[in-house]
Amino acid sequence: MNETLLISNHQTDAAFHLLLNFELLMTIKRQSLLLCFFLVMVAGSTLAQTSFGPTASYNFNSFRGNTAFKVTPGFGIGGFFKHQVTGFLTPKIELAYFQQGAFLEDYVVSAPELLRNRARVTFHSIHVPVLLEFSLPSLRGEAIQPKLSLGGFYNFIFNAEERFYNSIRVPGYSRVERFGRSDVTGQFEQMQYGLIGAIGGEIQMFSLPVALEFRYLYNLNQISKDGTRNNINLRNSFDEWGDQLYLGTVSFNVQVTLSR
Repeated sequence: MNETLLISNHQTDAAFHLLLNFELLMTIKRQSLLLCFFLVMVAGSTLAQTSFGPTASYNFNSFRGNTAFKVTPGFGIGGFFKHQVTGFLTPKIELAYFQQGAFLEDYVVSAPELLRNRARVTFHSIHVPVLLEFSLPSLRGEAIQPKLSLGGFYNFIFNAEERFYNSIRVPGYSRVERFGRSDVTGQFEQMQYGLIGAIGGEIQMFSLPVALEFRYLYNLNQISKDGTRNNINLRNSFDEWGDQLYLGTVSFNVQVTLSR
């Protein structure tokens, strides 16, 4: 009789533990399903607020300082990635090939036989702007959505090229001009950083959002290396612009959003 009762108690305990494990398993499964559902919803929401696409710019470049801008053109091409965090704020990062540059003042190589004029230097760089884009949620869906962007940039100059015209005069002959170029990367600081301010708007073209904006890039560190003040090709530019050479750029940018 006692043995029968003992066996019955063991069976009851086993059944109880089995039921408890089953309920625990079901609870874990429900929690896992809820977690998966939450992650899917968060991922979907994140993707819905993230966008990317190509960007291109036409740049108006110059030294800045003691005199007015003397503009030399350039361009940029690359891509952007942005993520909307609130109805009015969207952080954005870009990666692009970018040209800055400036005109150099005419200078004498060997007086009076060899002069150089119409010289300009072009800086070929990898351009990384990081921006905060501000918009008005109340105008979402309008034909034109105004935007304001503020931020900074980093440039790595991988090549600096001077282009010029050699003006050659030989006694007894007419003066002749010959185009030339030279690598002047070693005369300039390759790492540049600065501030960006931009204003523009977004419109719809061919069913795609297209952002058009004007930017001003203000380089904070000098472009000229220390010790280049008396270089033949830079001496007159220092006299014109000041004891240090800084860059400034106004650019017109176009960005097409391919995914949002």
